Amino acid sequence: MKNYFFTLLFMLPFVVTAQKITFAPEIGMNISNVHTDEIKGSSNKLGFKAGGIVNVPLYHDFYLQPGLFFLKKEHKKH
Repeated sequence: MKNYFFTLLFMLPFVVTAQKITFAPEIGMNISNVHTDEIKGSSNKLGFKAGGIVNVPLYHDFYLQPGLFFLKKEHKKH
């Protein structure tokens, strides 16, 4: 079993380099609202998200999709 796993692990970079790797940027908006007993009168706060993902084809319709994002979440404590 270990030999099979290491063989697949060794072969993966060769399979990945034969495929087309694509990059996809992503941007978005966050809306946060917190309700607790300690926070009264809270309202919606806007934030944003920016970053990107890399689509790495593994096998036919299966992809590995690592990504890196910056998220800004707003909050205000009264």
